[in-house]
Amino acid sequence: MLMENYQIAMLMAFLAMQLALVYYLSKDLKLLKSHVIQGETGLIPSDKYQKNKMSDQYLRECKDRLLHLMEQEKIYREPCLTLNRLAKKLDLAPHHLSQVINTSIGSNFFNFVNYYRIQECSLKLSQFGEDEKNVSEIFYESGFSSKSAFYEAFKKCTGMTPREFRKAQKRIVTSLSA
Repeated sequence: MLMENYQIAMLMAFLAMQLALVYYLSKDLKLLKSHVIQGETGLIPSDKYQKNKMSDQYLRECKDRLLHLMEQEKIYREPCLTLNRLAKKLDLAPHHLSQVINTSIGSNFFNFVNYYRIQECSLKLSQFGEDEKNVSEIFYESGFSSKSAFYEAFKKCTGMTPREFRKAQKRIVTSLSA
């Protein structure tokens, strides 16, 4: 039993590394990964916000609150999540939230939210056995409201369809088990 648990733990660690590699290689998520996951503090300069410039400290505080809401409370799971709704949760004006996402994270609202949704979908697609769910269950649980939006975002981020991704993960599991 102990050996099985060890093998499962090693398999999960390997799958996590595979997922990280998929995200790292993805062109659209590379900038997001560096800012969201690794927490880089460098801000992207933008002439767009010269009239309504927020201080760097306030931008960082807002970014930290935003990331907490996304990572801890998983607000991205709400299918009807909008910039206005998220701004209200953070007690920010929508244009300030947009500025935080654009300058501190280097993305727009839509891609930022989809990043978290795709990340969760990828993890769930890597679960096999009794915990394995069908693709529709996974994308609805992760906050996508339509199959077409999910498939488009998933393929754009990973370079594969969800089924291709799951098959690739199963091949990895099978090769590790052998």
